[in-house]
Amino acid sequence: MANILVIGASRGTGLEAVKRALECGHAVRAFSRGADRIPIDNANLEKRRGDTLDEKDVGSALDGIDAVIQALGIAAGPDLILGPVRLFSEATRILLPAMETAGARVSAPATAAPTWGVFSESRSACSSVVRTTTSPCRNG
Repeated sequence: MANILVIGASRGTGLEAVKRALECGHAVRAFSRGADRIPIDNANLEKRRGDTLDEKDVGSALDGIDAVIQALGIAAGPDLILGPVRLFSEATRILLPAMETAGARVSAPATAAPTWGVFSESRSACSSVVRTTTSPCRNG
């Protein structure tokens, strides 16, 4: 099974990705500023506190990782409507070169499967990580 890093793992889509990857038998490193609040105890889960906009945090979180699921989210509020949201582009700008340096092979932005139920015609266009974490487990 794969060693998967889930960025933005403490809530919402990221937390669901963590749960699904664990159900499928993957080793998961859950990366979030609120990693200590992740309500899951599992021998295959490592909770890693960090900031997705900090190059050192992201670089160290990638050690030993095969695939990355980036599931960032922002709180609803005036900034979401009134100002530009740069979190996603800045986080990706940091993540991609760090992945190349670390040798992580696959990146799956959560926007590729916003409901984590990819069962339509577009499913074949998704990466194997997205297909694996959104499909019934094939454990045996």
